[in-house]
Amino acid sequence: MLQHVRRNKEQVIELIEEIRIKGIKVKEVIHKKIEIIKILLKQQLDMYRRKSHIVKDRIVSYSQPEVRPMVRGKAGKPVEFGPKAELSLVDGYLFLDWLSFDNFNEAKKLEESIKKYEERFEKKPQKIIADGIYGNRDNRNYLKGEQIRAALKPLGRKSKTEEYQKEKRWIKKQQRIRNRIEGFIGHAKEHFGLNKIRYKIDGGAEIWVRMSLLMMNLDTALKSRRYTVA
Repeated sequence: MLQHVRRNKEQVIELIEEIRIKGIKVKEVIHKKIEIIKILLKQQLDMYRRKSHIVKDRIVSYSQPEVRPMVRGKAGKPVEFGPKAELSLVDGYLFLDWLSFDNFNEAKKLEESIKKYEERFEKKPQKIIADGIYGNRDNRNYLKGEQIRAALKPLGRKSKTEEYQKEKRWIKKQQRIRNRIEGFIGHAKEHFGLNKIRYKIDGGAEIWVRMSLLMMNLDTALKSRRYTVA
Protein backbone atom coordinates (compact mmCIF):
# COMPACT_ATOMS: atom_id res chain seq x y z
CA MET A 1 0.00 0.00 0.00
CA LEU A 2 2.84 2.38 0.82
CA GLN A 3 4.38 1.70 -2.60
CA HIS A 4 1.05 2.50 -4.27
CA VAL A 5 0.77 5.76 -2.32
CA ARG A 6 4.34 6.75 -3.25
CA ARG A 7 3.70 5.99 -6.94
CA ASN A 8 0.38 7.86 -7.00
CA LYS A 9 1.92 10.81 -5.19
CA GLU A 10 4.67 11.10 -7.81
CA GLN A 11 2.12 10.82 -10.62
CA VAL A 12 0.00 13.61 -9.17
CA ILE A 13 3.06 15.85 -8.78
CA GLU A 14 3.99 15.21 -12.43
CA LEU A 15 0.45 16.06 -13.58
CA ILE A 16 0.48 19.30 -11.58
CA GLU A 17 3.79 20.26 -13.19
CA GLU A 18 2.38 19.55 -16.69
CA ILE A 19 -0.65 21.70 -15.92
CA ARG A 20 1.57 24.50 -14.64
CA ILE A 21 3.64 24.44 -17.86
CA LYS A 22 0.42 24.80 -19.85
CA GLY A 23 -0.37 27.96 -17.93
CA ILE A 24 -3.14 26.58 -15.80
CA LYS A 25 -2.98 27.75 -12.19
CA VAL A 26 -3.30 25.10 -9.51
CA LYS A 27 -5.05 26.21 -6.33
CA GLU A 28 -2.97 26.58 -3.19
CA VAL A 29 -5.19 24.11 -1.35
CA ILE A 30 -4.02 21.37 -3.75
CA HIS A 31 -0.38 22.10 -2.96
CA LYS A 32 -1.14 21.93 0.78
CA LYS A 33 -2.83 18.55 0.34
CA ILE A 34 0.20 17.23 -1.52
CA GLU A 35 2.48 18.37 1.31
CA ILE A 36 0.27 16.56 3.81
CA ILE A 37 0.50 13.39 1.71
CA LYS A 38 4.29 13.69 1.62
CA ILE A 39 4.46 13.95 5.42
CA LEU A 40 2.00 11.09 5.87
CA LEU A 41 4.00 8.85 3.56
CA LYS A 42 7.27 9.71 5.29
CA GLN A 43 5.80 9.00 8.72
CA GLN A 44 4.24 5.71 7.69
CA LEU A 45 7.41 4.52 5.97
CA ASP A 46 9.43 5.43 9.05
CA MET A 47 7.10 3.47 11.36
CA TYR A 48 7.01 0.51 8.95
CA ARG A 49 10.80 0.29 8.81
CA ARG A 50 11.19 0.63 12.58
CA LYS A 51 8.22 -1.67 13.21
CA SER A 52 6.75 0.93 15.49
CA HIS A 53 3.47 2.79 15.93
CA ILE A 54 5.08 5.91 17.36
CA VAL A 55 6.39 8.91 15.44
CA LYS A 56 6.79 12.57 16.34
CA ASP A 57 3.82 14.81 15.35
CA ARG A 58 1.99 11.84 13.89
CA ILE A 59 -0.81 12.80 11.49
CA VAL A 60 -3.99 10.85 12.23
CA SER A 61 -6.40 12.84 10.05
CA TYR A 62 -5.80 13.77 6.41
CA SER A 63 -8.51 16.45 6.49
CA GLN A 64 -7.22 17.86 9.81
CA PRO A 65 -3.48 17.19 9.94
CA GLU A 66 -3.07 19.39 13.03
CA VAL A 67 -5.04 16.92 15.18
CA ARG A 68 -2.92 14.82 17.55
CA PRO A 69 -3.86 11.81 19.68
CA MET A 70 -3.64 12.62 23.39
CA VAL A 71 -3.42 9.72 25.81
CA ARG A 72 -5.55 10.74 28.82
CA GLY A 73 -6.19 7.38 30.49
CA LYS A 74 -9.85 8.13 31.16
CA ALA A 75 -12.31 5.26 31.53
CA GLY A 76 -13.90 4.58 28.13
CA LYS A 77 -11.75 7.27 26.50
CA PRO A 78 -8.06 6.38 26.90
CA VAL A 79 -7.16 8.56 23.90
CA GLU A 80 -8.77 11.86 22.96
CA PHE A 81 -8.52 13.93 19.77
CA GLY A 82 -8.84 17.67 19.44
CA PRO A 83 -7.27 20.81 20.87
CA LYS A 84 -6.24 21.06 24.49
CA ALA A 85 -7.17 24.31 26.17
CA GLU A 86 -6.22 26.13 29.32
CA LEU A 87 -9.11 28.15 30.72
CA SER A 88 -9.46 30.71 33.48
CA LEU A 89 -12.70 31.19 35.42
CA VAL A 90 -13.16 34.76 36.68
CA ASP A 91 -16.37 35.86 38.40
CA GLY A 92 -18.39 33.21 36.57
CA TYR A 93 -16.89 33.89 33.13
CA LEU A 94 -14.59 31.58 31.19
CA PHE A 95 -11.54 32.93 29.34
CA LEU A 96 -9.29 31.06 26.92
CA ASP A 97 -5.63 31.44 27.90
CA TRP A 98 -4.03 28.84 25.68
CA LEU A 99 -5.08 26.38 22.97
CA SER A 100 -2.99 23.79 21.13
CA PHE A 101 -3.44 20.51 19.27
CA ASP A 102 -0.16 19.37 20.79
CA ASN A 103 -0.19 18.04 24.32
CA PHE A 104 1.38 20.53 26.72
CA ASN A 105 2.13 20.83 30.41
CA GLU A 106 -0.38 23.36 31.67
CA ALA A 107 1.68 23.96 34.82
CA LYS A 108 4.22 25.80 32.67
CA LYS A 109 1.53 28.21 31.45
CA LEU A 110 0.67 29.77 34.81
CA GLU A 111 2.84 32.86 34.39
CA GLU A 112 1.39 33.48 30.95
CA SER A 113 -2.16 33.16 32.33
CA ILE A 114 -1.39 35.72 35.03
CA LYS A 115 -0.08 38.14 32.40
CA LYS A 116 -3.21 37.65 30.28
CA TYR A 117 -5.36 38.35 33.33
CA GLU A 118 -3.44 41.59 33.85
CA GLU A 119 -3.96 42.54 30.19
CA ARG A 120 -7.72 41.92 30.44
CA PHE A 121 -8.40 43.62 33.76
CA GLU A 122 -5.42 46.02 34.09
CA LYS A 123 -4.50 44.55 37.46
CA LYS A 124 -3.07 41.39 38.93
CA PRO A 125 -5.34 38.83 40.60
CA GLN A 126 -5.37 38.90 44.40
CA LYS A 127 -5.46 35.10 44.52
CA ILE A 128 -5.48 32.06 42.28
CA ILE A 129 -7.14 28.70 42.82
CA ALA A 130 -5.54 26.00 40.72
CA ASP A 131 -5.22 22.25 40.38
CA GLY A 132 -2.41 20.50 42.24
CA ILE A 133 -0.35 20.17 39.03
CA TYR A 134 0.34 23.92 39.22
CA GLY A 135 1.91 23.61 42.66
CA ASN A 136 5.54 23.19 41.64
CA ARG A 137 8.23 25.30 43.30
CA ASP A 138 8.78 27.54 40.27
CA ASN A 139 5.11 28.56 40.22
CA ARG A 140 5.02 29.06 43.98
CA ASN A 141 8.09 31.28 43.88
CA TYR A 142 6.64 33.27 40.97
CA LEU A 143 3.32 33.84 42.76
CA LYS A 144 5.12 34.81 45.95
CA GLY A 145 7.21 37.32 44.04
CA GLU A 146 4.06 38.79 42.47
CA GLN A 147 2.34 38.87 45.88
CA ILE A 148 -0.52 36.69 44.65
CA ARG A 149 -2.05 34.39 47.23
CA ALA A 150 -2.23 30.78 46.02
CA ALA A 151 -4.75 28.17 47.12
CA LEU A 152 -2.29 25.31 46.66
CA LYS A 153 -1.56 22.42 48.98
CA PRO A 154 1.34 23.40 51.29
CA LEU A 155 4.68 21.72 50.69
CA GLY A 156 6.78 20.10 53.39
CA ARG A 157 5.77 18.62 56.70
CA LYS A 158 2.40 19.23 58.28
CA SER A 159 2.24 21.52 61.27
CA LYS A 160 -0.12 21.81 64.23
CA THR A 161 0.28 25.56 64.54
CA GLU A 162 -2.85 27.67 64.37
CA GLU A 163 -1.47 29.63 61.39
CA TYR A 164 -0.87 26.43 59.39
CA GLN A 165 -4.32 25.03 60.22
CA LYS A 166 -5.99 28.32 59.30
CA GLU A 167 -4.21 28.37 55.93
CA LYS A 168 -5.15 24.73 55.35
CA ARG A 169 -8.84 25.46 56.01
CA TRP A 170 -8.72 28.45 53.64
CA ILE A 171 -7.12 26.35 50.88
CA LYS A 172 -9.72 23.60 51.31
CA LYS A 173 -12.53 26.14 51.05
CA GLN A 174 -11.00 27.71 47.93
CA GLN A 175 -10.52 24.31 46.27
CA ARG A 176 -14.26 23.68 46.59
CA ILE A 177 -14.75 26.86 44.57
CA ARG A 178 -12.23 25.64 41.97
CA ASN A 179 -14.34 22.53 41.36
CA ARG A 180 -16.97 24.75 39.75
CA ILE A 181 -14.86 25.09 36.61
CA GLU A 182 -15.53 21.42 35.77
CA GLY A 183 -19.24 22.18 35.75
CA PHE A 184 -18.69 25.26 33.58
CA ILE A 185 -16.69 23.23 31.05
CA GLY A 186 -19.32 20.49 31.00
CA HIS A 187 -22.05 23.11 30.48
CA ALA A 188 -20.08 24.63 27.59
CA LYS A 189 -19.71 21.21 25.95
CA GLU A 190 -23.36 20.31 26.44
CA HIS A 191 -25.03 23.56 25.39
CA PHE A 192 -22.51 25.71 23.50
CA GLY A 193 -20.82 23.32 21.05
CA LEU A 194 -17.49 22.94 22.82
CA ASN A 195 -17.73 19.15 22.52
CA LYS A 196 -17.61 19.12 18.72
CA ILE A 197 -15.62 21.58 16.62
CA ARG A 198 -17.14 22.02 13.17
CA TYR A 199 -14.83 24.61 11.59
CA LYS A 200 -12.31 22.78 9.39
CA ILE A 201 -10.47 25.85 8.07
CA ASP A 202 -7.02 26.90 9.29
CA GLY A 203 -7.42 28.32 12.77
CA GLY A 204 -11.04 27.17 12.80
CA ALA A 205 -10.69 25.30 16.08
CA GLU A 206 -9.67 28.41 18.01
CA ILE A 207 -12.41 30.47 16.35
CA TRP A 208 -14.99 27.83 17.32
CA VAL A 209 -13.78 27.62 20.92
CA ARG A 210 -13.66 31.40 21.35
CA MET A 211 -17.15 31.80 19.85
CA SER A 212 -18.52 29.05 22.12
CA LEU A 213 -17.04 30.72 25.20
CA LEU A 214 -18.29 34.12 24.04
CA MET A 215 -21.86 32.82 23.70
CA MET A 216 -21.66 31.14 27.09
CA ASN A 217 -20.33 34.31 28.74
CA LEU A 218 -23.09 36.39 27.12
CA ASP A 219 -25.64 33.91 28.40
CA THR A 220 -24.12 34.18 31.89
CA ALA A 221 -24.22 37.99 31.72
CA LEU A 222 -27.90 38.03 30.70
CA LYS A 223 -28.85 35.58 33.42
CA SER A 224 -27.04 37.65 36.03
CA ARG A 225 -29.12 40.68 34.91
CA ARG A 226 -26.06 42.87 34.89
CA TYR A 227 -27.03 44.08 31.43
CA THR A 228 -30.37 44.86 29.84
CA VAL A 229 -31.34 44.43 26.20
CA ALA A 230 -32.72 47.61 24.61
